[in-house]
Amino acid sequence: MVSKVLVLALAALPLAAVAADRDGASGLPQLERALEGAGWQLTPERSATYTVGDIYRLGENRPVVFGTDCFSGEAREGVYTSLEVVQAMKAGGKVPLGMARLRADGMQYKQLTFAEPYVRELSDMQLAPSEACVSYLAGQQASGLDLAQLYVVQAVLSAEVKEQLCRELEAGASMLGAAVSAGVSEQCVQGSEGHVAVAFKTRAVPDLLQSTGHGELVEKASRPAAASRASAPPAPTRDRKAERQAAKAEKERVAQERLAAVQAAAAKLAEAAAAPEPEPTPVVPQPDPAVLQAAASLGRTAESLVEQGQLGEALETSREALELAPTAPDAWTHQVRIVEVAAKQGDAVTRLAEVERLAQSFGEDSAWAQANASNPEQLRGANEATEKQLRKTAFDLHVEGRKGNSALLPMAAEAYSLYLSNYPDSSKVYDVRYLYGELLYDLKDFAGAYDQFMTVVRLDPKGKHSAFCGESAIYAARESGDDARRDEACTIARTHGYDTSGCD
Repeated sequence: MVSKVLVLALAALPLAAVAADRDGASGLPQLERALEGAGWQLTPERSATYTVGDIYRLGENRPVVFGTDCFSGEAREGVYTSLEVVQAMKAGGKVPLGMARLRADGMQYKQLTFAEPYVRELSDMQLAPSEACVSYLAGQQASGLDLAQLYVVQAVLSAEVKEQLCRELEAGASMLGAAVSAGVSEQCVQGSEGHVAVAFKTRAVPDLLQSTGHGELVEKASRPAAASRASAPPAPTRDRKAERQAAKAEKERVAQERLAAVQAAAAKLAEAAAAPEPEPTPVVPQPDPAVLQAAASLGRTAESLVEQGQLGEALETSREALELAPTAPDAWTHQVRIVEVAAKQGDAVTRLAEVERLAQSFGEDSAWAQANASNPEQLRGANEATEKQLRKTAFDLHVEGRKGNSALLPMAAEAYSLYLSNYPDSSKVYDVRYLYGELLYDLKDFAGAYDQFMTVVRLDPKGKHSAFCGESAIYAARESGDDARRDEACTIARTHGYDTSGCD
């Protein structure tokens, strides 16, 4: 659920227009009464956005301070359950568009309906302004800002809204929309749909400062302005000649500063032009064609040996081909073969070492990549093969370790870590982090498991593993004895509707 939502402008309606509602619906006045009864205020007209934690000045719609610059707490999100408010929002109502829209052919209005409302809010404890925020407010107060005019948005009530532009047609209607016959019909045109902030709760900034130990600012804000004016010295007589001289001096100063800036830029350009050219990146030469051909022949021999089941010979032959031409365009295929042969042999230690060598020797910063920079097809092939082998090695060692060979589990964890360091933005990273978190939990590395579980939730809160990971993070934090992390995991779980039995 987004933290910033488009605000629906809900205007005060003329009584005559409200009375024109033919359906008997109570309309938005009922919603306003329900909201006010629950302590909410309707969002004002012409507002653009409302974000929990932002600080506003009365009568203005632009924040004075953004909440992220003032409060460190994360707002709680959830479904709003006040029955009276929910019923009033779902009932919706007709919003007449004012007397200008009451025409001879009928009254124009908006038909609004709301879906299930959500609330996003900060607790009183979370509304503790940072020192930087307090310092900023103090500076603004010194510049003339009246803190008594400020308020902080503590909660925002929002919902999906469906809006239709309708016209109520009446046979023989007058210019003011008064019906002269019983025949009434409606024509509606689909309007906009969107997520809107319907109402909000606020807290006065002076009250907030007073409760958090910054009462000295409140005392300054409450001093009568008249007393300040009474003690102020009388305004001096204006010296227009002196003002003109001061303005001229200021223009000359600005001109001098600009000239100095231009001269400094010119000096830097001259310095750059005089600097020696940087040495070009050394080009890694390709081996002699005859050597490339010999390496390719060894590769074909190694493939045949694999097919014949002579894995030891295949391993040595692949290494010979790689040693003969380490920067050949297809050199990476020999290293991939070495990893696969080690896997067939069941040699986990060799497999892990060789897959790490594959990532190092054929990565984007390797000598091989420099030698083949003009061959994008080989670069892509090496990258895709490395990603697959790293992921498969980690998964295979994890599975075999769970089958009973527990010595493989730390090696699987190393392989997962190697994968994430080389492919942090892979399309498979969601599943890999889930498996890695499970493995770390089994290895009793609860802090590491917590990190992976929470990353999975952040990547996709609605993903197939996210509910499980959100719940597992609670238990991981509890096992590690980290109450702060447990509270964080519980807050996230409640936000997304996960099981929170571990929070009890």
